[in-house]
Amino acid sequence: MRLWLRLDMPPEEAASLRERHPEIDFVGGGEEDVPDDLDGVEAIFTRQPVPDETVRRMGGLRWVHLNHGGAAGYLTPAIMERSIDVTTSTGTAAVPFAEFAMACILTLANRLPACWQAQQEQRWDESLTPQEIGGKTLLVIGLGAVGSELARKAKAFDMRVAAIKRHVGEVPSYVDELARPTRCSTCSLAPTTWCSACRRSRRT
Repeated sequence: MRLWLRLDMPPEEAASLRERHPEIDFVGGGEEDVPDDLDGVEAIFTRQPVPDETVRRMGGLRWVHLNHGGAAGYLTPAIMERSIDVTTSTGTAAVPFAEFAMACILTLANRLPACWQAQQEQRWDESLTPQEIGGKTLLVIGLGAVGSELARKAKAFDMRVAAIKRHVGEVPSYVDELARPTRCSTCSLAPTTWCSACRRSRRT
């Protein structure tokens, strides 16, 4: 198989791939490093969508893999008109995204920006009382890889976790309440302002 590495990758990682998979002919080394023989490329590992004109020059292309989740923007006409598999790396960013969300929650609950400002001004502000997040409710819209990881971490902080999921089945142990969306609390009364989850729920 000839595979086009169509993303910037540290040289040591690219070398490790070649060493571990000698049966694959890795070509290219970035989005701008286009292989000379595009017609012989059978697979692409990419971050950005591949232009249709490039796809149409690759008669042997059978597989496009993304280094992140979400493939909707990659299902271009040139991809759809042929039997080309498109796969994703869904879940690889779940932990860092969930940790970032928890960091934001803790930052706001403890009023850290205001504390840092008071520290810079060398003053003591007794009104900057931190809040405990234990016992508070976190609403998670969507229990995909990121949402599930966030729910697990929030539960570890003794938060009450409510979640909205399009298809409600068995309730995970880290979720206290699970419901199918009708219209979430963040959406206004006007359907044009509903989030994508609520619009999908309304159509089903």
